[in-house]
Amino acid sequence: MSIQKNIATVLRKKGITACLNKADSLQNDSSSPIVLQLRSLSLNTSDIVAIASIIEEEKNNSNDILTSISFSYNQQIGDAGSMVLANALPPSIREIGLVDCGIGDQ
Repeated sequence: MSIQKNIATVLRKKGITACLNKADSLQNDSSSPIVLQLRSLSLNTSDIVAIASIIEEEKNNSNDILTSISFSYNQQIGDAGSMVLANALPPSIREIGLVDCGIGDQ
């Protein structure tokens, strides 16, 4: 299964309209390289842990090349979520968006 489809599963579990809409969009997206725009979805640290786990699992899959990811405007990600995400990202990442995600200076 692709990164997009696995992340769509996580978003559906939230049950929020914005997440359900984004899940539908991801489910039908098979583009490569992969650009994930997960902005303003009320994601929190536990959601990021689940998504980071998916990214980590797919990191060595040469078919899925993740080049850009944005979690901006998900204010509950915080320091813990951003650190988990940073550790899971593949070397193919060229752009990361974490604007207004509750991340401190440290």
